Amino acid sequence: MASMVPIDSAKALWKDYLGIDRSDVKGKDIYAHRSDMYKALEQKLGPKKRLFLKSHSANVAIKGHNNFNLDAIDKIVHVVRNPFDVLPSFANHMGLPIDKAWKSMQSQALALKESDKQFSEFISSWDYHTQSFVSLRPKTDKYLMVRYEDMILKPITTFNKVIEFIGLKVDENKVFESLWNSKFENLKSREEETGFKEAPAGRKFFRSGKIGGFKNEIPEEVMAEMTKKYAGLLKQLGYQFKSR
Repeated sequence: MASMVPIDSAKALWKDYLGIDRSDVKGKDIYAHRSDMYKALEQKLGPKKRLFLKSHSANVAIKGHNNFNLDAIDKIVHVVRNPFDVLPSFANHMGLPIDKAWKSMQSQALALKESDKQFSEFISSWDYHTQSFVSLRPKTDKYLMVRYEDMILKPITTFNKVIEFIGLKVDENKVFESLWNSKFENLKSREEETGFKEAPAGRKFFRSGKIGGFKNEIPEEVMAEMTKKYAGLLKQLGYQFKSR
């Protein structure tokens, strides 16, 4: 999956499509170029070709520069997940204990550092990041929100909804094949066999993937803080749950 759908911060993407070498742009200067990158990609691809990208970045402007160029982007599929399940996963990915991961997850200045393969990504806090895309909801021809939980519990319905939204023809055989290949257990097994290039050093990328697994991982005090902080947004996203 990762080899088929590049991330928009990948240095190889910038070089292959725009001819920009990783040494040409350094550090957080990349934020000033992201909008132009999307416009350049649109112009290079032309009206008949499509390029599917994934992104971790928030839909915000940084020092007057937009992280995304919405005029150059045809469709946005926004995948959200219950933040209570996000937190243990985020803690594992960052190599942090739950309390420190929770503190980091609340930071509006949160950004992933530049690496050899990827430029820095401005993520921001979970709620600010989520709201930055949910604000696009009125643009139903441009934006579709998909919940992680629906992809697990209603995979065929949810996947078909995405396919129809982006304007592709539904092929049942390809749908079943794609769902099988992206089944969490299969992805985890594949990582065990061949690795996964986005895995953090010394840790696995595909950790648990379960719905509600947070109940055995998040302390009561953190649970209470999250419930208070995210109550309104969770309701807006259609989440209903009991903390314990």
